[in-house]
Amino acid sequence: MGKARFFGFMNKYSIYVILLALMTLCTFLSENFLTWRNLSNVSRQISITTIIAMGETILIIAGMIDLAAGAVLALAGVLSVAFYKAYEPSLGFYQAIAVALAIGVLAGVVCNSLSGLVVVRFKTPPFIATLAMQTAARGAVLYYCNGQNIYQIGNYNVLGQGYELSWIPVPVLAALAALFAFWLMRGIVGELFSAGDGSGAHIGIAVLTALFILLVEVAVNGIPHRDYPVSGAAGLVGLILAVAAVFWGAVRIAVKTCPEAKNTRTRAAYAAFAAIMAAYAGYRYFLDWRGKKFDGVPTPVIFMLVIAAMTWYILRHTRFGRYLYAVGGNEEAARASGVNISRTKFVAYMVSGIFVGLAGVLYMSRNNAGLPNAGAGYEFEGMTAAIIGGTSFSGGIGTAMGTLAGGFIMGFLNNGMNLLEIPSYPQQIVRGAIIVLAVIWDVKSKQSRYSSHAPAEKPGAAQS
Repeated sequence: MGKARFFGFMNKYSIYVILLALMTLCTFLSENFLTWRNLSNVSRQISITTIIAMGETILIIAGMIDLAAGAVLALAGVLSVAFYKAYEPSLGFYQAIAVALAIGVLAGVVCNSLSGLVVVRFKTPPFIATLAMQTAARGAVLYYCNGQNIYQIGNYNVLGQGYELSWIPVPVLAALAALFAFWLMRGIVGELFSAGDGSGAHIGIAVLTALFILLVEVAVNGIPHRDYPVSGAAGLVGLILAVAAVFWGAVRIAVKTCPEAKNTRTRAAYAAFAAIMAAYAGYRYFLDWRGKKFDGVPTPVIFMLVIAAMTWYILRHTRFGRYLYAVGGNEEAARASGVNISRTKFVAYMVSGIFVGLAGVLYMSRNNAGLPNAGAGYEFEGMTAAIIGGTSFSGGIGTAMGTLAGGFIMGFLNNGMNLLEIPSYPQQIVRGAIIVLAVIWDVKSKQSRYSSHAPAEKPGAAQS
């Protein structure tokens, strides 16, 4: 019975096991999940696509999609760069950068408003409307620049390459890194599994994985106290014990935990994970951070966190957010309840346009140039982050925090593949496979949820 339950568990949650294995691989390869420099670099890399993902989340929740995000990003960014380069000498830096930022956001709003107008006014499928906008926006930006990049743009790069909050003490930073790691894992488990759906088993496996990584770090790098490294024999013993504990614990948790029953040990598992992350952050502090100066938070990361907070507030605490879920869940029921369907969809495209326009400004600022061919495929990366974060392609389901967690999962996955020196083309194959797995997971989880809530057929009903 125990063996059958174990294999049933592994079969039901195989996609989650794959995602957890990928996260563990990326974490182990980087060897410094909680080092600020690695976290800062990954956060900067995913900031632009995660901002786009927030807009995609809003649209997908409402049952729509935006395939023009990459092209609109390029158009908005190039228009912003062109204005700044032309008027910065006369307006001054602060006025020019503020107006350039506003122009980029306005360009994104205008493009997405046109897409929304076509969708709601002419009842055009969002796939067709945004695909047409993708072609038009890319053609417009190439025509405007004559296919040439814009260089020598002065201090425009301050938004994409700057740092803020460098005054934060390093010990506080270590604590924040530990809290972030705890929040990320809890968000992933919470998005993928409900409290009574075996979440205790999954966070338990995460605890063992974190403990394994911590023990391997100590075995490889030694104990930092007084710079006395741990002996090779002790490190080997610790590594063997860590591997044995991971395999034994994972199997035992999988066998003993019934996925359909509420696990009362979930809070204890979360507490254990938080304690391990705190110990790991303290270890990295004494090993790497002590005596070093904090560079600061990258400016694009601050924008990303602000946009994530805005999206969270819109979805959780506004009437418009409730309308988005209603429209995506059941459009006819929402219309019968008095929801203005057309207005909700149109405003959703406008909000997404704000995010895409801002992403375009940050992209050009980070690259310190106006690039008309920029943003190719960014709409798919944004959708990938949203889907991995728990947003359902069928609409009505999704959260901002889940999308943020999905963005970080993709960031650490890309970081791990780069450390493995995997070429860029196979990396695209891996990303495509992840999209397919995420969609399959969404479909399967919905089917199991509906089947578990479906009323059982009474015996003899068929005969009558």
